[in-house]
Amino acid sequence: MAELVTDDPTAFESLARRLATEPDRLAAIKARVCRAREQSALYDTARYARNFEALIERMVARWRAGEAPARLEPEQA
Repeated sequence: MAELVTDDPTAFESLARRLATEPDRLAAIKARVCRAREQSALYDTARYARNFEALIERMVARWRAGEAPARLEPEQA
């Protein structure tokens, strides 16, 4: 979405005005953002929950085995 990045306040204001006066362009950008969001791991709550549950299970297993706490990285489920 490089077309939404500006280098200074004047360029930002210009971009905001263009988007405000070009509803088709704004709609196209919104549609792309929605599609990207649907494919983003950030919004994949089911995967997040699986990974979180797996981390909890690994922490409990370490605790039961008498192991010291350690940094655990999630396995991609």
